[in-house]
Amino acid sequence: DARAIHAKLDPIIDIPLLLRPLAYFFVPSFDAYFDADSSHRLLKFEGPLGPPGAPNATMLADEKLSGLAHSAPIPKNQ
Repeated sequence: DARAIHAKLDPIIDIPLLLRPLAYFFVPSFDAYFDADSSHRLLKFEGPLGPPGAPNATMLADEKLSGLAHSAPIPKNQ
């Protein structure tokens, strides 16, 4: 079993200074999980489909990963 590397992705958006406090609520962040071996293959990607309150999209590289929790070890493909 290999562990996944978690990366929190925040988009870089040029926002006027007065609106930056509001940006916290409207600019989404995304979670990416990469294989910890030397390939660093993307295993899972999660993020909102639209504005605040929109459901999250989850994209998996392998259907075997669908039942795993975020902190659980992710098995290598065989």
